[in-house]
Amino acid sequence: MRRKILKLIEEIRKQNDITYGLVQSCYGIFQRSAYLYLIPKEDSILGAGYGAPNHVERPVEFLIGMGIVCQRNGDYDTHFV
Repeated sequence: MRRKILKLIEEIRKQNDITYGLVQSCYGIFQRSAYLYLIPKEDSILGAGYGAPNHVERPVEFLIGMGIVCQRNGDYDTHFV
């Protein structure tokens, strides 16, 4: 589902010739999802990193999503969390 959301944001950006943008908030349900925990990692510069993904194979409601559209190295980059 996240890929569909990103694809939709990118289509809207292209159709409207948007250079930079903000998705302030949205909500919905994912049919399946995955999440990560931050764990200590001594070999990391910050001393922490992400563990293995935890997959949830059932509908999960999310209460807020937000993101940005920006440019990186001459191409567009969309971030959504």
